[in-house]
Amino acid sequence: MFQAQVTDNDTGIHGDLRYNVVSGNENNTFYLDEVEGKLVLISSLDRETTDHYNIILRVEDSAQGSPDVKFSNVTLYISVEDVNDNPPVCSPTLFPEEILEGKKKACGKLSYEQVWDAGSMSIYMQWEARWPHG
Repeated sequence: MFQAQVTDNDTGIHGDLRYNVVSGNENNTFYLDEVEGKLVLISSLDRETTDHYNIILRVEDSAQGSPDVKFSNVTLYISVEDVNDNPPVCSPTLFPEEILEGKKKACGKLSYEQVWDAGSMSIYMQWEARWPHG
């Protein structure tokens, strides 16, 4: 997903680089390889839950715990694009109505709610049916 491109002009122990996540990965959605600086996605994303991530990565040189360690931070802004991952829901799925024999007219009411990624829509509908005399 992301590969850090870092250079350090130091050699030896002061040229050894180590990567870590400073913040922005609270739910462990991503994994950062500490040696290669490669950030990968390890769990699925859902825009309805989180629409973006601000991840701060740090690269350090020198041995861990060294008093003369130097570091640099970079902020990744990851925007989660929406996909159509939720089907419409009709509840209930069956609207039974009874029409008595011999009736010339019947009417009823129907409520319908559709839910999708961007929100929901409710429909309230009344209907009427008439039969010719005969």
